[in-house]
Amino acid sequence: MLDPEKGGPMLGVVTPVPYVVAVLLALVTGVVLCVCARRNPGPWTVVAGRLIALVLVSDATSFLIVKALAGTWSPKTDLPFSLCNAAVLVAAAACWWHKAILVEITYFGVVGLKITPRPGSVTRIFAITIGYTGFVAVIDAIFGADYMFLRQPPRNWTLLSVLGPWPWYILSAAGVALVLVAALDLPFLVSRHRHG
Repeated sequence: MLDPEKGGPMLGVVTPVPYVVAVLLALVTGVVLCVCARRNPGPWTVVAGRLIALVLVSDATSFLIVKALAGTWSPKTDLPFSLCNAAVLVAAAACWWHKAILVEITYFGVVGLKITPRPGSVTRIFAITIGYTGFVAVIDAIFGADYMFLRQPPRNWTLLSVLGPWPWYILSAAGVALVLVAALDLPFLVSRHRHG
């Protein structure tokens, strides 16, 4: 099992088979619902979106509950402030409420709903990401944590390793993020210009 915060395998952690099965079932269910929603849109997609939202929240909370019951939960490592964890919760909110800003943040994670980015989404999402990074920096300072590797580099090799030394890789990563968001928006930008 990979530890997303440390950039490598979680040593001494054995992933329970039921958890793996649950994750695989959730993945298959999500893909099937998205494909069906795109092919057969209708009122039922609201229920499908909310089902996906419940699955995402259940997955995020079950992991924390297991850690808490095992006595291994720590605010330094297990608060939902890494980008991956936050993205799961925002994606769940997007599936439940169908708000354009939530969909933009999760980069069209609810493709079955046919909600696309609005003009200005690149600037909006980049600003939200910078604001969120500032918020996480405060959380890191309060708990002595290192969410998003803002206080020190990861112990193992990650893509941050090629973006320069700490703290400069934070600026480099911001630049890469801006380029990626712009690239992901490009098909929709072309479509918006094509349709006036």
